[in-house]
Amino acid sequence: MRNAGLEEAQAGIKIAGKNINNLRYADDTTLMAESEEELKSLLMKVKEESEKVGLKISIQKTKIMASSPITSWQIDGETVETMADFIFLGSKITADGDCREALHAAVHKVAESTQLSG
Repeated sequence: MRNAGLEEAQAGIKIAGKNINNLRYADDTTLMAESEEELKSLLMKVKEESEKVGLKISIQKTKIMASSPITSWQIDGETVETMADFIFLGSKITADGDCREALHAAVHKVAESTQLSG
C-alpha cells in the first residue's frame, strides 16, 4: 500500500537519526518497531488505511518476528503466526541477528562464480 499513514507514525527504529518503520518491495511490506505495542499500532494503522480503499490484510500471510518473547496476537479473531526468521529480498533475517547462514551462502556464491570464470 503506497500511503498507509506510516510516514507520520512515531513508531519505528532509528537508523542514522531517521525513524524507519517499514520496508516495502512490490506487494510486500515489513513493519519495524522498538516494542510490541508500537508494532501493533503500525499494523492497525495499515489495516485501517487498507480498509478505507477496500483492501483487506491477509492474516494467513501476516507474520511477526521479535527479538524477545511476545504475546500471541489476534486480528479479526485470527491468530497471527510468530516466526523465528524470514527471507527478505533473498536474505535470511533472524530474530537473534545471526547472519552466519547468509554469509555462508554469499561466500558459496562467490566461490562458485570464481570457479566458473576461472
